[in-house]
This record gives sequence, C-alpha cells and structure tokens, in this order.
Amino acid sequence: MHLFFGLRGALQMTDLFKMFMQTQMWVWERTNLKTGKIEKVQVQGALRECMGGIYEYVFPEECYDEVMTMLKIKDDNQTSLLGNFKPYVLRKALGNKVIKCPDFKEVKTNRYVERRGVLIYLIGVKYDKRQEVEEWGYDQEML
Repeated sequence: MHLFFGLRGALQMTDLFKMFMQTQMWVWERTNLKTGKIEKVQVQGALRECMGGIYEYVFPEECYDEVMTMLKIKDDNQTSLLGNFKPYVLRKALGNKVIKCPDFKEVKTNRYVERRGVLIYLIGVKYDKRQEVEEWGYDQEML
C-alpha cells in the first residue's frame, strides 16, 4: 500500500520525521505456495519524495491501521486545512489509482514518529496488486 501525503514544517523537524519514518519495520504477511501457510516477515517502510513536499510511504496493506495510528492522524485536524478540493486534484495528478484514504481503526501500538512541528496533509492511498509468483513460491502483495 502507498500512502501519499504533504509534509510541512521546520527543516530540522521534517528531517527528523523522515528519519523516524524510514526506520519503521512492518510485519508483512504472504502465503507460501507449497505449504499454504501464511508466513510473516519484517519489511522496512519506504519513504519516497514524489514532488516538492509530497511524499509516498510504502508499507504492507495489513498495517494500514497501525501506520495511521502511529502518525496520530486522528489527534489533529491538520488534514482538513487543505479543504476537499486540493487533495482531489493532487490525487488526480499522482495517477488514476490514487484514491481517498479509507477510514481506519485506531489500534494499540508502541510505534513512534516525532510529530512536533510537523504538519501532515493526507492526499490518498494506492493499493498494490496481489500476485502469485511461482518463481518465489509466494502469493503476496507486490510492494
């Protein structure tokens, strides 16, 4: 899954936020084709800058609730500062598969990212396709 957001703040605070995001490890579930069992492995979240101030964060889809909880999205109303029209236009600019962020359920987590002095403007998400890859022996989300 790809989460797209705008980021704003003092340079030292946004740099610190980005470092925290880059060090997060997520549990990725994939099905072993030989055994039929779900295997869980650790995968590092990938933070990419798309265009000036807009970022993409890639992580396993099953971790969506935890990512949003970690970002403390419900604790503030920063996302509404853009209004409804601008995120729509930005989603269109990022591609036709970027959609509005779905609702999420706050979950217990011990994950932390430094958010002081940083504003996050949610834009949307894009789902990865799931695929059976015989060569690797797994049915998995193609991160």
